[in-house]
Amino acid sequence: MVAESPPDPTLIGRFVNRTYHRHPSGRIEERSLRAGGRTYSRLLDALPHYADALLEVYGVWMTPPRQGTRGRFPHPRRCPPPDLCYAIVVKERKYGQVINITTRVVYGTLAQVEAALQVSPVSWTINTYGVERNNLTVRQHARRLGRQVNAFSKEPDYLGHQLTLAFASYHFVVPHRSLRQRLPHSLPTKGRNGSRKQWKPVTSAMAAGLTDHVWTMDELLSFRVPPKHLWC
Repeated sequence: MVAESPPDPTLIGRFVNRTYHRHPSGRIEERSLRAGGRTYSRLLDALPHYADALLEVYGVWMTPPRQGTRGRFPHPRRCPPPDLCYAIVVKERKYGQVINITTRVVYGTLAQVEAALQVSPVSWTINTYGVERNNLTVRQHARRLGRQVNAFSKEPDYLGHQLTLAFASYHFVVPHRSLRQRLPHSLPTKGRNGSRKQWKPVTSAMAAGLTDHVWTMDELLSFRVPPKHLWC
């Protein structure tokens, strides 16, 4: 599963459900993706399949020029668009300790990555804090992605449906502590001895301007999604 992290750290962007095999070396690469002025984060294994997955999502179909005058013409293939910048942070470990950290640009140029970092509202360096926070948030709200659990999905589609519900609940139902707003006047709670309410709960969807109140699970499950052609 590859999930996008938008500039607002309290939001979880669109996720892409893919299945890959882990490399025998077990090396881990934390990667950050910059595209279209927005910031995305990745924590991926050191496999070339993940670059293919990014091309599947963001790539455009192009026909490479023919090399020479003999042989068949190249078939159309997905290529990274000019505004796609993809940089990675590689951590080398020895006996469980990080001994070296390097960065490398996979898609785009170093100048494009530096320009994207200068205008980024959340980071000025290629780092992995966003993907680490995103992975923890996903695991806390989707048990099927937890480690050493007996919850699993037999089909990728079932996993996608479960993640869709988990992310919708996280954005619309669960208030985020860092987004709460102080009330101008405290409000009484139940009982005379109870502490007065001083904060207004705010969800990630409220902070993004998608709604004006905290949803209940009943409201979320009964919400009728508009036709796809209206929001795609």
